[in-house]
Amino acid sequence: MNKLTKKIPNTFPERLTRAGQYLTDRLEERGLPVLTPFDFFHITWRMYRNAEGRRLYLRRDTPTMEDYARLRLKLKKIG
Repeated sequence: MNKLTKKIPNTFPERLTRAGQYLTDRLEERGLPVLTPFDFFHITWRMYRNAEGRRLYLRRDTPTMEDYARLRLKLKKIG
């Protein structure tokens, strides 16, 4: 991280996509303090399988490992 990055706070906060918001809602419904990687993948898989008519704008019918990692990283950034 350079000096300028440390001095200027992020003025553009991270935003969730519709899929990210849907996934966040499902995770909060679970109410679990910790999820295993399998649990997270299972929730992600179900989101892809039940996406029809929800306008989540997913690129595929099933998630790839890249999709899983991207969603996980995005949620970690958001907190």
